Parts: sequence; C-alpha cells; structure tokens
Amino acid sequence: MESEPRLLIMALGANIDAHRNLSLAQERLRTHWHDIRFTQPVCTAPVGVATASFLNCLAVASVTDDYPAIHTMLKEIEMAMGSTTDDHHRGIVLIDIDVLQLGSDRYHLSDWNRPYMRGLLHQLEAELHVKPSMP
Repeated sequence: MESEPRLLIMALGANIDAHRNLSLAQERLRTHWHDIRFTQPVCTAPVGVATASFLNCLAVASVTDDYPAIHTMLKEIEMAMGSTTDDHHRGIVLIDIDVLQLGSDRYHLSDWNRPYMRGLLHQLEAELHVKPSMP
C-alpha cells in the first residue's frame, strides 16, 4: 500500500565546480521525482570550515518515500558523483544533499536559522509557492 504524498524539502550545496555539480545533482534528482522543483542557487560563505564559497539551492517535491529510503538514495547520488565523507571533513564538497523537511518532520535544525537558508526558504515560498513547516 502506497502512503500519502508528503512535502520533501532538500538542501543542495557544492564548493568544487559548483555550478556543474549542482546541475548534475538536480538532473539525478529529477530521475527520481519528476515533479521536483529548485530555487535559484545562491553563493554563500562556508560555515565552520575554511574553504571556497558554496553554491546552494533548495529542492522541493511531493513524495511517498520514507526517510530512510530518501536518505540512502541521496547518499548514493553523492557517492556516484565522487563526494566522500573524508573530503567533506576537509572542506571539499563536490555535492551535499540533505533532507530539511519530510512531511511535518524537520531535520538539520541548525541550518534553518542561517541567513542564506532563510533567504532560500523565502524564495521557496515566494517563487515556488511552498510553505515549509516552521517551529
């Protein structure tokens, strides 16, 4: 039995060949969710690491998948694109894709208050007409 569709919001970021890697990740996500939409990317300063600037965007889709399946698929995309945990720890991010919200459940809570994230969430509402679940 298939579950009811839920809102999925993901954060994408890259700091190495960022435009290309963000675009490639978006293509790969479209193969899983054809209705997925993306905010315009924004360039941001790194948080907590001394590295190159990041290019970030949000993705939104209506999904029936559960969190473990989504998380696994996102990590598989990252790995297929050559992104590793060791590289992330060194500030080398080919691509990072994180679930921010699935249904009413929110993840990566510290990210929600970052200024660039608030701007992307505003863009999500204003341009894509999606209202995230707020605390």
